[in-house]
Amino acid sequence: MALHHYVITFDSNTNEWVLDDDTLTARFPDGNVYDHDTEQWNYEYLGDGKFYPMAEQAGETISNAVKQLNK
Repeated sequence: MALHHYVITFDSNTNEWVLDDDTLTARFPDGNVYDHDTEQWNYEYLGDGKFYPMAEQAGETISNAVKQLNK
């Protein structure tokens, strides 16, 4: 089982919620996916066009959620 972590912030200038990649990278320097089986952190993008399992689906889900927050 893996937990995919994301950071969303509210921009008071634009009054919108955004996925905050800069903070994500700063707060999760070893990757934003924690794998309970291996007890290791991983990056969603593994290189060579490959992604951590479920990363694309999780990213799409959080992006859609942020869009709904801004409606």
